[in-house]
Amino acid sequence: MQVFELKKIIFYLFFFLGISQLAQSQTSTQLRNEAKKYYKAQNIGKSIAKYEKIWENDGYLHLKEFQRLSYLKSKTGDYTENLYILSLILKKSPSISILNEIKRIAQESNIEGYDFNQFEILMLTFSAFRLPVLCIILVLLCFIFSVIVYKSFTKNHVKIQLKVFFCFFLLLTIILIKISQFNNVLIVKIDNCILRNQPSASGRAITELPKGTRLKKVSSDDIWIKIDWKNQDLYIKQDQVWKL
Repeated sequence: MQVFELKKIIFYLFFFLGISQLAQSQTSTQLRNEAKKYYKAQNIGKSIAKYEKIWENDGYLHLKEFQRLSYLKSKTGDYTENLYILSLILKKSPSISILNEIKRIAQESNIEGYDFNQFEILMLTFSAFRLPVLCIILVLLCFIFSVIVYKSFTKNHVKIQLKVFFCFFLLLTIILIKISQFNNVLIVKIDNCILRNQPSASGRAITELPKGTRLKKVSSDDIWIKIDWKNQDLYIKQDQVWKL
C-alpha cells in the first residue's frame, strides 16, 4: 500500500512538473512571437520590452534575438547597454565587425576599457573554433586511450611515445576547457560607479566610472570584486556590474 501511494505521489509530481514546463515553454514561445512581430513593425519600445522580458524569464536570448535587441538599443541611443549586448554577441559569435563596432561606440561615447590586447583577440578567435577543436582532440584522446588499453589487455608492449601523446592531449584538453570557462570581463551597469581601495563601503573612493565601462576581474570575495584598473587593484560591488 505504501509503495502504491509513493508511486502516486511520484506520478503526480512529474505530471505537474511537466505541465509547468509546458506552460513556461508556451509563454516563452508567445513572447518571442510578439517580440518578433513588434520588431518587424518597428515598434521599438514594445519590442525591447518583450525581448527583455524573455531574457529575464529564460535567463538567455538566442543570438539573433541579441542582435535585434542591439539594433533596437542603438535606435534609442542607449549606447551603454548596447555595449553590454554587443559584448555578449561577441562572446557568442566572435567577429572583427562586432569588435570594431564595440570599439567605435566606446570611443565616440568616451567610455574606457575597450582597448583589446592581442591575448584577448586570440581568445576570441579561439572561442569561435572551441567546440570543433575540442571534439577533434577528444577523438584523438579516445583513440590513443583505446590503443593503450588494447595493447595492455593483449599484453603487448605500449610504446612510451604513445603514453606521452596521451598525456599531452589530456593536458591540452584540460587547459582548453579551463580557458573556455575562464571569464574575467565585467561591464559597469550603473552611473557614477565608485571604485574603492578596500573591499568595504568605508574604503576610500578612488574614482568614479560611467555606465558601460569595461573592467577586468582579478578575484571576487563575498559582495566585492577585485579589479585591475590602470595597474591598480581596486574594488567594486558585485551588484554594480554585468558579468559576461
